[in-house]
Amino acid sequence: MSKMAPLLMTRDGSGGWTETPTAPLAPRVNSRANAITATSAQDGWIVGDGSAALGGILTEHWNGTSWEAVTAPVPENTEVDGGGLLGVSGRSAEGVWAVGWVQLTQKPDSNDVDFQGLAEHWDGTSWTIMPLPDVAQSWVLNAVTAIAPDDVWAVGTDMIDDQPILLHYDGRSWKQTPTPSYKGINGEFNSVAAYGPNDVWAAGRAVLDEDDRGHALLAHWDGHAWKQVATPADAGTVRSVTAAPGGPVTVGSAAAATDVPSESDAYGMRWTGYGWRNLALPTASGTERTPSGVVVSKKGITVVGSIATAESPTPRAMVLTTG
Repeated sequence: MSKMAPLLMTRDGSGGWTETPTAPLAPRVNSRANAITATSAQDGWIVGDGSAALGGILTEHWNGTSWEAVTAPVPENTEVDGGGLLGVSGRSAEGVWAVGWVQLTQKPDSNDVDFQGLAEHWDGTSWTIMPLPDVAQSWVLNAVTAIAPDDVWAVGTDMIDDQPILLHYDGRSWKQTPTPSYKGINGEFNSVAAYGPNDVWAAGRAVLDEDDRGHALLAHWDGHAWKQVATPADAGTVRSVTAAPGGPVTVGSAAAATDVPSESDAYGMRWTGYGWRNLALPTASGTERTPSGVVVSKKGITVVGSIATAESPTPRAMVLTTG
C-alpha cells in the first residue's frame, strides 16, 4: 500500500495556490488529512487517520505560526490503524469537536468487521473521547457542526442498513435524533452545516432503487423537526454542504444510473430560497472530477477534490474557484 501524508494547499490574496508544510511526522506515520477548520487566524485544526506509529489518530493544530501534531486517543478494543476522524468544527480555541469512526477488534470466532462512530472534544489542552449512544451494529460519523457549547450536530451512516444517522449534543450528552422520511430505499448523510440553532442543513445520498448509484439527499432543521428538501433530478450524491450567505452551497456528483463515472461527474448547486441553481462546474471530455469540499468567501466559491484523466488515472488534487 502506498504511503499517505497530509496535503495542505493555501492561497493568499489573488495569488495562486501553493503547498504549505504541515507538522513533521515520523516516516512510519501513514495518514491523510480528512478535514480542516479554523476558529481564528491563530487557531486551526486538521484531522486525519489512525496510525499505529502514533498510537492514536493524527490531528494537527495551527497556533498562528506553525502546525503541531497532536495525537487523539482511540477507544479500547479498537484497531488503531482502522479508524480516523472525518469532520471537525469549533467555535473557540477551547471548544472543538471532531467525529469519525473506529474499527472494533474482531472476536476470535468471528469474521465480521464492524465500525463504531467516534466523537472527540478538544478543551484547549487535550482530546477527550465522548460517549455516544448505541446507534447500530456498524456505523460511522462523517461530519460535525458546532453551533454553541450546548448545540452540536453530527451526521453519518448505518453501514449495515445503509441509512442516514443524525446525532445531537445538548451540552450534557449525545442523543440520536430521528431522521426525516425521504424518497428512496437507502441513504447516508456526508456533511452538515448550520446558520444557527434553527437553521441546519444535512446533505448526502439517497438511493432511489436497486439500479440507482445515488441522488442528492438534503434535509433541513428548523428548530423543531428535520424535513427533506427537494433537489433537482440530475443532482447526485452530495459530499459537502456549506452555510453560504444567501443559502447553502453543495458539491458532489451528477446523478447516474450506473457505477461507471461520467465525464461530467462533478455537480454543484446553490439554494436561492426558492429552489436550487446549478453551479455549472467545469467538465472536459475524458476527465473525472470528484469534488469533496466547498467553501464560500467574499471573493467567490472554492471547490476542492480530486481529478483524474485517461492519461493520468491516478487522482490528483483539484481546486476550482470563481474568484
